[in-house]
Amino acid sequence: MEAESDLELIKECGFSSFDEVVQRINELVNIMRVGRIKAEKNLDRFQNQAKIYLKDGQRDKAKKELAKKKKKEEKIKTFDNQFNVILEKIKEVKNINQMQQVLNATKYCNNLLLAELSQEETGEPTEGVKEYQDLLENDKEITKYTEIIIAFKKKNTQPKPKPVNNFPSDNDMGYNFNQMNKPPSNDSYNNISSSELDLIRECGFNSFEEVVKKIYEFVKIMKAGRIKAEKNLDRYQNQAKNYLKEGQKDLAKKELIKKKKKEEKIKSLDTQFNVVLEKLNEVKNITQMQQVLNATKYCNKLLLAELSQEETGEPTEGVKEYQDLIENDKEITKYTKIIAKNNKGEYNNNQFANYPNDNIDNYNI
Repeated sequence: MEAESDLELIKECGFSSFDEVVQRINELVNIMRVGRIKAEKNLDRFQNQAKIYLKDGQRDKAKKELAKKKKKEEKIKTFDNQFNVILEKIKEVKNINQMQQVLNATKYCNNLLLAELSQEETGEPTEGVKEYQDLLENDKEITKYTEIIIAFKKKNTQPKPKPVNNFPSDNDMGYNFNQMNKPPSNDSYNNISSSELDLIRECGFNSFEEVVKKIYEFVKIMKAGRIKAEKNLDRYQNQAKNYLKEGQKDLAKKELIKKKKKEEKIKSLDTQFNVVLEKLNEVKNITQMQQVLNATKYCNKLLLAELSQEETGEPTEGVKEYQDLIENDKEITKYTKIIAKNNKGEYNNNQFANYPNDNIDNYNI
């Protein structure tokens, strides 16, 4: 049964039960599926342009178009990975906190699709694009629900002190890594099958406690990367000040808009990072290990993108945070490949029962 306060809140959102909430989120999800198909179809323009360049004998330009297409395909894969989180969590929505988590993940995925279908991206007006307009309506509706939840919680709970950012301190992790060399206190760590033990030993671990400890090391490196990414935003503020000194208000506004967009990206990273934190202490089998490694790898890639030379305009060779994130990615990839080789398809095939007309091989969460 729903708690009285939860029931009061979902009624404020327009629902009578959490079953209705789940039904509505599934409807929002179906709209996103259509948007994803549209985003993928839009990639044909790069292929077509590459063919035109090849006909003209401009091979280098053709290669650039295909490289653009590949980057966009990676973005769609990123969407798919996050979409998987929603599919996994929808069925668990039985209280307000779970509802809020799924709505946040849904909003994030919806925004990814809006970005891919925007006029800035495609070069075409969005007014007549039904998929884009439907996603806009999605965003408005999700925002309405999240704002109601936030206002309700603020009214009914005492404010808690906020950390500097969403990356917690070591003590906030709920796990004492200083005692990692002691025998496991939780029997579930000892309940490991011989096949799983063989697999994590192939990765270089003797227990899932060691796995968790290693992932936490990745987390600490990512924390440093996030601080660096946030610090890099100062350049927009500084450039805006320079423009203002020269009386160029419009250019200054553009710099501040760029900064705001980047801040939103960092907030998105924090949301995804919370998925890692939420799952980290649950890692007691291979499937959970695989889930957390995939979520960690995704967050790591977001940070790499923010610290890349393409983003900052500066070479990455001397940037310690960037190089550490590269090493993170290599090591995480090593583990995920070992798991995929030994445990291929066991988790993925069940996960996509409700995702029609898609090739499961493209969704290696």
